Amino acid sequence: MDEKSYFGEGKNVEFKREIPQRHERFLKDIIAFANCTGGKVILGIEDQTNMVCGIGDANPFRLSDDITNMIADACTPQIETDITLRTLEGKTVLVVEVLPGRFRPYYLKSVGKQNSAYVRMNGTSRPADRWRLQELELEGQRIYYDMLPEKLSHNYLSMLKGNKPKNAICFQFIFNNDGKMEECKVSR
Repeated sequence: MDEKSYFGEGKNVEFKREIPQRHERFLKDIIAFANCTGGKVILGIEDQTNMVCGIGDANPFRLSDDITNMIADACTPQIETDITLRTLEGKTVLVVEVLPGRFRPYYLKSVGKQNSAYVRMNGTSRPADRWRLQELELEGQRIYYDMLPEKLSHNYLSMLKGNKPKNAICFQFIFNNDGKMEECKVSR
């Protein structure tokens, strides 16, 4: 394994010594990667020191199954992952690769979309604000700014920056629980 690819945390890499007691702390990184460009959570590396500690005596195959089940049970829509074993410095680590999601936004079922859709910003996972959440919903519908009429996309981008142009036509997209757009409200 090329150890330099795991040199440090960043936009697409997160280290975890172990799965935290509060699973939400682990799942928010999984969700953030799915909502953005994908990434890897490497279990068995201390995130503060980058020291490889491995997964210890844990059965790696059982741990892999437990992680898969945890993600499937807690997150929606279903997040696609690939979990592999690697050896670093003579110790076994688990690499949870999260593919970029196609059905955004991803979030915790028990908490809801408004409070648990995360995005990756540099080396951290942050809650998506309402504008980013709306953007994720559009992406989940395969609607992108360059597909919108020029005037609409300009106004929408201005609103994302906090500016509402005078006499701007505003669109509010209403989505159902399955993430499908049900309605588009137009106002000035």
